[in-house]
Amino acid sequence: TYLAIMIWAVVARKWGIFGLVLVIGVFTRETALIMVPVTGVFLLETGTIGREWRRAAAAILPGVICFIAIRLIIKHAEGEGLFEAFLNNYSKLLEPEVWYRLLINSFAPVSLLPLVFFEETKRFFGSHKYLLVFIVLVFLTTLFGLNNERLMGPASLAYYLLIATIVQNRFGTNKWMLCWVAGF
Repeated sequence: TYLAIMIWAVVARKWGIFGLVLVIGVFTRETALIMVPVTGVFLLETGTIGREWRRAAAAILPGVICFIAIRLIIKHAEGEGLFEAFLNNYSKLLEPEVWYRLLINSFAPVSLLPLVFFEETKRFFGSHKYLLVFIVLVFLTTLFGLNNERLMGPASLAYYLLIATIVQNRFGTNKWMLCWVAGF
């Protein structure tokens, strides 16, 4: 939920909300930090970095400080730190089943629509580069844990926006086609 709010806040340029949710996010999961580079890509892509970077940086800084402070103050008693988790999990990408779980199973039953409608997928990510960066960064976070589908879950925010765009562009408001695509 916090990632959806943060994406909305970046697009709407609601930096106070973004900063507050980023701080809350870093106290719950490290995944919130993927929004830092996503924000930069969004500002570059929209050509607003020149006038928005100070406000964006002011919103980002408290979250980054909180993340660093948490890591310095609270030592993990059990389990792995981020570095150990990465070292223990990055090799899973050598397994075909993991790729299936990450790229197909995570988005079933509409996993292959972006490939079927590849030109529309290219156009979508051509005009929403920040969402492509978001998906790639979520994918990279899967290298820190084991439950592949759960870790890939946040990518659904961008993925299903892509699916909605494809469905709307291809089928318009034809309710029978929409039901068929939705699997009803």
